[in-house]
Amino acid sequence: MTLAPAPSPIQTRKEDSASFSLPGPLTTQALDLADRLVAEVLAQPANAAEGITLARGTSGDLLLLLEYAHHQPRAAIDLKIEALFEVVTEAVESTPLPTGLWSGICGIMWTLDYAGRRHGLHREAIAELMGEYDEHLLHYTSRAESGRHLDIISGLSSQAIYATERENSATVSQLRHAIAARLREGAVMDAEGGVHWRMFPGRYKREPFPPNQPEPLDLGYAHGVPGVIAALVALTSREPHLQVDDLIQGGMRWMERQARPHPAHSRYSCWVGHEMDSRLAWCYGDLGVAITQTLRGLTADDACLLEAGCSLFQQRCLNSQVSSGVSDSGLCHGAAGIALIAEWLYRINRDEQLAKIRNDWLQRAIRLTEAELEREGFQTGLLGKHTGVALTCLTLATGSTLKWAAPLVFGLSEQ
Repeated sequence: MTLAPAPSPIQTRKEDSASFSLPGPLTTQALDLADRLVAEVLAQPANAAEGITLARGTSGDLLLLLEYAHHQPRAAIDLKIEALFEVVTEAVESTPLPTGLWSGICGIMWTLDYAGRRHGLHREAIAELMGEYDEHLLHYTSRAESGRHLDIISGLSSQAIYATERENSATVSQLRHAIAARLREGAVMDAEGGVHWRMFPGRYKREPFPPNQPEPLDLGYAHGVPGVIAALVALTSREPHLQVDDLIQGGMRWMERQARPHPAHSRYSCWVGHEMDSRLAWCYGDLGVAITQTLRGLTADDACLLEAGCSLFQQRCLNSQVSSGVSDSGLCHGAAGIALIAEWLYRINRDEQLAKIRNDWLQRAIRLTEAELEREGFQTGLLGKHTGVALTCLTLATGSTLKWAAPLVFGLSEQ
């Protein structure tokens, strides 16, 4: 395989991005850990035994090696990329898969598209495959069952992120409009001008709620209302004439009304009506709301909303020394995810407090990963395991693009 010629990530920073640099010792630690984790991926057999999804399988490993090869090209990495590419494409053609971004075919196809467009991997073959999949997804979205699940991990909002990241075409434009129409069908309007969505009935029956209670309204980004609002914001960023501003504005009003009047540590709970501090992670209250406020502020050129999102993130992180709930290294519930979001926000407004939060959480992610490797060994997984930690370490240490993290937060693809 020959990767398309490209400068190293260190050379692809924005014009004045030297200020993104980590402290020297932390840079060394992060790169050393990235090297160690990449070596673990290279040592794993190239097969679909762990699945091929973006969240937990081969697609995440492929993404890591593509970014690492961009930074440190080596023949062994190129060979592994080819092997993983073959595993993924064969599985896509032969294995029934759900539709989701993180847990299904949307995320796998996004990875292949990213590999072709950014890294030049089998560009023409991937472009043909993507065109076929766009048609398939458009057909699926026109069916009623496409609107049963709405979240960003596995539901309709995940398809919105996929469609946002795709290059413009007539089919992709139709797909974006179809997804928006489905999200409108699922919207619930209240008497005060607010809008909310229920993600998927029955999803929370294992959580500590009464057994016959309706699904609680989730305030996290991954499984909740903030993620649906962000999906609509993403769609309008590519389809300016898409008429969903009423849903976005109503959703923002509803979301901001859920702030707790007397919070202990977090301003927003995990679920509406349950007075508990939210865990410090993108899939729970404060960070989910902060991400969505920031995205809306960016796309609407609303400085007040942008500041509100950054401020909420900072305040929650500063209140989290005892109450964070973070016990692992990963992107989803762990330290690496907080460090990555802090980096994204820092690239937007250059607040040095955000740089400190980023550094602190990256340091914690490194410590946690080292302990996890000692205790249980390397575990493949972009969202919750060590593949995502490696990509975070590489990106923060080199100041390179955040485009690979678009499935986590679509606005990261702009940085």
